[in-house]
Amino acid sequence: MSQRRPELARHYATGVQHVAAELPAAATGTVTAAWYLDMISAHPSERVLPLPWTELIVNLSDPYLVHTGAGEPVPTPPVFLTGIRHRVISFGNPQRIRHLALRLEPWTPVRLGVVPADGITAVPGPLATALQAAVGPLSEALDDGAAQAAADRLLAALLDRLQPAGRAVQTVMLATELLRDDPTRPLAEVAAAVGLSHKTLIAHFRAVVGHPPGRFARLLLLHDLVARVPADGRLANWAALVADSGFADQSHFIRVFREATGLSPRGYLRLLAGSHYGDQRFLGEDTAG
Repeated sequence: MSQRRPELARHYATGVQHVAAELPAAATGTVTAAWYLDMISAHPSERVLPLPWTELIVNLSDPYLVHTGAGEPVPTPPVFLTGIRHRVISFGNPQRIRHLALRLEPWTPVRLGVVPADGITAVPGPLATALQAAVGPLSEALDDGAAQAAADRLLAALLDRLQPAGRAVQTVMLATELLRDDPTRPLAEVAAAVGLSHKTLIAHFRAVVGHPPGRFARLLLLHDLVARVPADGRLANWAALVADSGFADQSHFIRVFREATGLSPRGYLRLLAGSHYGDQRFLGEDTAG
């Protein structure tokens, strides 16, 4: 038994190698995609918009340099998580981008003993060592078969180290599915549907995801809206998009958008138009930081 991946990889215009199109049934509810990426960086830096999932990266190249806004940029560790974030993250790219990655459900990291920070989180030493050992030494250029084998080993090592899903994780799983179906659903209704008080639902979300459910719901709305923006940035008018987005009105959208991206809607389209990634969530910039 296997499940189809909703997305194989980021389809960068400058080139990507995919791993195979299926995940084992054991990954259901834990991992939703896997990929091997090898490309010459198209931009010296980029902004990554907030995403409603986490990504586990085993970096096979030089570190990324994360710009925190305070002092010098911080290099990423060899194995790290990009947590669910409510704000954009900005970093400098290595000249060559090369990594193996798994996309994780929001509740998967806590089952590995990690609650990701609102940005980049280093995977703890023993787990990072085990994941690196599973990947093993890789040749400079992988064909599809070698990439698939490495991804399979990485996935197996992760699944082998999952802790049982406790009550809080199970509750968040159920609540997340309800919010994915309708991010505008009142949280009191979500809490009642999973048999909790509103206060306890918030506590469970904070403990498992690192954010309250209301913020996660706004992130889902934002992500769904951004996915409908033309990838070349040629959007004539935001009004029709926002009207069908679940945001209360234009001003509500602009407020959430600015908080999440650090950009005005117009500024976002300008960056997207100049980005070579062809992906609305990843904005390449031609300035270093």
